[in-house]
Amino acid sequence: MYSRFDSGCRLQFFSLVRLTSGEWWNGIHGGLKIRCRQRLEGSNPSSPTIDSPIHHFGGLRPVANILIIEDDKKTAQQIANELKALGHSCTLNGSGEYAMDAVHKGDFDLLVLDIMLPKISGFEICRSIRREPALYNLPILIISAMNNDEEVKHGLAQGADDYVPKPYQMRTLIQRIESLLRATSVQVGTDEVTGMNGSDYIKREVQRRVCSSERFALIHSELLQLREFGQKYGHESRVRAIRHFARGIRVCIPQSIADGASVAHMGGGFFISLLPTKQAKTFGARLRQTWLGHLEGLFTAIGHTKDFEDIAAKLAGGGQGVMLDVLSCVTLHDSSCSVPPERLFESVSQMRAKALKENTGGVFLDQRSPKSTGARSHTVG
Repeated sequence: MYSRFDSGCRLQFFSLVRLTSGEWWNGIHGGLKIRCRQRLEGSNPSSPTIDSPIHHFGGLRPVANILIIEDDKKTAQQIANELKALGHSCTLNGSGEYAMDAVHKGDFDLLVLDIMLPKISGFEICRSIRREPALYNLPILIISAMNNDEEVKHGLAQGADDYVPKPYQMRTLIQRIESLLRATSVQVGTDEVTGMNGSDYIKREVQRRVCSSERFALIHSELLQLREFGQKYGHESRVRAIRHFARGIRVCIPQSIADGASVAHMGGGFFISLLPTKQAKTFGARLRQTWLGHLEGLFTAIGHTKDFEDIAAKLAGGGQGVMLDVLSCVTLHDSSCSVPPERLFESVSQMRAKALKENTGGVFLDQRSPKSTGARSHTVG
């Protein structure tokens, strides 16, 4: 069942976030690709860095060092020739057995990976890369004759960033490689408002933990009615609330587990935390309690102390419709029954949808079987 905590943000699902320019940004939080054309309110999207291993040729195309692992020498050479014509550097490797040695030896910006390799599957190579902290940010594009929908989905679940079925048009493959390079050529830094990592970091970290068969809790936490708060009290007050909430998340993570915890700001009032499963319930409840205790100080700081009286009255009356209440949704990954990362994200997404209908904060814990597809929730606090 679901266990009721509070609400959060969806990775692996489409969402619309208002841009400062008034346009809409349509992206996948924690999905295969992150696109930020402009700066999001209250967040710091990726920005180019001069020391990036991928350099921009003429300001348009990233010129990259690409490893191609393909046992068909003719196919590998054809791909390399096309990429070299565009200015890329290519290294060919036709042995799956020694593929990881090649990955470790080179400073590569992208891996083109066949699945049907001698002695080892490309899927295993993909999982091995995602298990290693020094490598798991390497973009991977799979090419394979295994081309039905389930096989493509399985390949992406192993940690690939894109999957091109064979047979393919060479032009299409090159376009997909270039697209993936452009999407990943921008280095992800910390958010200027919260000082936290962003969505691309947490996506990779979840993939690494799943591939390593770690037991952990994925917690999605958000500030409810943040948009309405910003409309009423202004952009600066909204940013202040986000910054203070981020500090609250850090404070609520026990020092004893801080080294094993991962937290990311997904934009706006949405955050994802990865914690040991035993701390999941207490973290969600502690975060909400700590934040609600801080609300009066926040309203005082923005010059609207009297407005907090209405919030206090709503909390005393059951807590429905409270502006800036905290909603957290928790799902667990069990090392004995591993599930794909997208299943974890789907779980918190479903919990969030149910939680928002109740119009109140709290903690929602996923109590379902790890293999089940439907999400059920149980409320805690």
